[in-house]
Amino acid sequence: MESLPAEMAKGNVINPLFIFDGKYRRNMGEFLILMALMSGAISVGFMFMFIPGLVISIAWSFAVVLFIDKDKSALDALRESNRLTYGNKWRIFGSEALIAIVLLIATSIIGAIFSIGSVSWLEAIGTIICCILIIGVVPAIFGVEAF
Repeated sequence: MESLPAEMAKGNVINPLFIFDGKYRRNMGEFLILMALMSGAISVGFMFMFIPGLVISIAWSFAVVLFIDKDKSALDALRESNRLTYGNKWRIFGSEALIAIVLLIATSIIGAIFSIGSVSWLEAIGTIICCILIIGVVPAIFGVEAF
């Protein structure tokens, strides 16, 4: 699933069975090492006043895509991701925070409108609309990361 944005960016047709391709099984061990390194370092960073974890998570945000798409080793993917985000961390953080704030405001407004009067079917419609909105924002976040 992590390779989906890279495959879509190349214009490839996505087959649902591509996850069973042999190239993914070959790199599974190193992928798990990459994920363990990332989650361990980010978790420790979040324990130290939240900001270091945020910086590390932004710095390494492209590591998985670089590992899968560019066939880099786990450490090379982390280094390359850090190099690519160097000097752009505020821009990445700001654009993703702006998307999150807009999403929060939109879902709050929709939730407030559809919860007036405590009509259960109306609240259900509002919840469905909010879920569709949240699902629609995920490609926007991927687009921000790709930019």
